[in-house]
Amino acid sequence: MLIMNNFVNDMLEKIAVEAGRLVAHGKKNTLGSREIQSAVKLLVPGELATHANSEGMKAISMYHLSKKKDSKSNDSE
Repeated sequence: MLIMNNFVNDMLEKIAVEAGRLVAHGKKNTLGSREIQSAVKLLVPGELATHANSEGMKAISMYHLSKKKDSKSNDSE
């Protein structure tokens, strides 16, 4: 379990560093989903990058849906 945890932490750190470089290269101040997706494409090989990006977008969509449901349930109270 420790090996997988270290691997995930290492990949997330690499993605964050590369995305930061892309932001700096583009002379922007804001890190957005576009930079994260580009960093994943640069760091993760081939079709795995495509799947990683689609799963990431799916997770963000599910998060936004759950936040909408939470805000609606709080409004009705």
